[in-house]
Amino acid sequence: MSKSIKYIWASLALLIIAMGANMVFAAGDGAPWAYKGHEGPANWGSLSNAYATCKTGIEQSPIDIRTGGMAHKALPPVTVGFNESGLDMVNNGHTIQANYETGSGIEIDGVAYNLLQYHFHSPSEHTINGKHAPMEMHLVHMNGQKQLAVIGVMIQSGSRSAFLSSTTLICFDFTGFPSSGAQ
Repeated sequence: MSKSIKYIWASLALLIIAMGANMVFAAGDGAPWAYKGHEGPANWGSLSNAYATCKTGIEQSPIDIRTGGMAHKALPPVTVGFNESGLDMVNNGHTIQANYETGSGIEIDGVAYNLLQYHFHSPSEHTINGKHAPMEMHLVHMNGQKQLAVIGVMIQSGSRSAFLSSTTLICFDFTGFPSSGAQ
């Protein structure tokens, strides 16, 4: 396995966030929010009652993953089962989101999580050692108890990837896609 593929899988393992936590999707509901300025992460909990968990929660997004001195811990394996699906594309004002049909998902420690949607952030929402990646993909899953498991994948630009080239990817032309002030 190449070093870049190992890094991708390591990033996946590091960025499985919100497991076991009941969380609220801020996008599309409540007060306007942003990644910088007065409506940025430091103030999210004060913008709306709908975002109160942002002020009181201990698992807050965005996060900065610090790798120096990081304890290496064995994580439960993530079994992936993604199938082809029709997509309902939505511009939620912060990102382009692809809502996925039921039938795909992941399993962690014997618990099934259905893939609800995926979306992208550019630059990345999260950072590693204080540095943003050019893009980040979030795959948002939910189990039967309404608990979320979100897998974040940091995307770097570079030369053609044999791994990604062997994967069926769907490309979309967003020319003329209605905008609602997306960042």
